[in-house]
Amino acid sequence: SIHQSNDSYLDQFLRADVHNPDSGIITPFDLAARLFSNAVFYFFYSIPETVFSPLQLLGQFAGRAFILPFGLAVLLAMVWGVLEFTERHGRNVLLLFCGLYLAFMLFWGYRDESAVNRFLLPVLPILVMIFYYGLVRISALTRLGEFKVAGHGIAAVLLLLVFISSLGAGAYFIYTLDARENTQHYADLEESAVWLKQNARQGNYIYGNEWQRLHFMSGLKGFAGRTPLESNELSAFIGNNGFDYVVVTSLGWPEKETLQGLYAGNEVFRSSSGNAIIYKTH
Repeated sequence: SIHQSNDSYLDQFLRADVHNPDSGIITPFDLAARLFSNAVFYFFYSIPETVFSPLQLLGQFAGRAFILPFGLAVLLAMVWGVLEFTERHGRNVLLLFCGLYLAFMLFWGYRDESAVNRFLLPVLPILVMIFYYGLVRISALTRLGEFKVAGHGIAAVLLLLVFISSLGAGAYFIYTLDARENTQHYADLEESAVWLKQNARQGNYIYGNEWQRLHFMSGLKGFAGRTPLESNELSAFIGNNGFDYVVVTSLGWPEKETLQGLYAGNEVFRSSSGNAIIYKTH
């Protein structure tokens, strides 16, 4: 049973599919594929977006594929930055920590694919510093060193853009916080959690793509696979793993219609909006 197993971080690391406890032990081929996929994600997209925040804005409107050339330019600047930093300061504990941390992230199965990767926060100051050193080196070696704005070089100008972009993003995040949190979807989750807390027993287990939020609000544990299953497979999976409730919400989910068909006669709760439904599995 999924929820009866002792699922440690080591178990997750050694799993072929970190999101599927039944996927078996990772093979050398799987590990190489994970390493390659993570390297492309971090070095071509996530690190450049996180270090040079104006790329986040471009990515939101034009898509990440559009910003790839700009990401490669930031990556190149950071390669130069590592060289410049080591020439000035020698082998440094900051670079050692950053290198070891990023090496671990390349092998780790989970990724945060949002515009600002929270997994990079522990090394973000070091990455920005490396980017700055890269700009300084490039300015010294090319005609970009002649670029001036009010007496300031390109490194200062680009870092000012990062600062302004970050301020703008922070202001927008704060301004829209209530609108993003107080949505009908969130209200449906709150209603569902209240019902589960009042009617489910301690130890009951839920299947649903929003089980993490429901867990925080109701205390019940849950699970949802990332790979959609067909009707017969899904029914067997839910039955074999002892799920007590199925929760579907307004969010798009490949298994949503299948689950509604399987448990149509087992509905025990529907939110006031009608968008969230709880089914009893047995």
